[in-house]
Amino acid sequence: MLGVELDPAYVAHLQTTMMQQRLERQYRKQQRKAERLQEMTVESDEAYAYIIGYTSGGVSYGVTWEEWEALEDAGDVLEEKLSDDDRQAPF
Repeated sequence: MLGVELDPAYVAHLQTTMMQQRLERQYRKQQRKAERLQEMTVESDEAYAYIIGYTSGGVSYGVTWEEWEALEDAGDVLEEKLSDDDRQAPF
């Protein structure tokens, strides 16, 4: 390269280092994506299938499991019908 001889061991070490850095960036990117997905997941507990919010006293409110099952039976729950593109936020 430009008349400069490079030690093959040095070149191999650089290539290994660059590959490790690339893999680390991919891993961090996957971790950030997983964290964003986890933040977007629906909150639920033993009483509510979908927690919409909390009162000022800290009590949760939302769609109960019974209501959720009724919606599923009626076909109003579209979660399984949506593609991954439909689930992404528009921003």
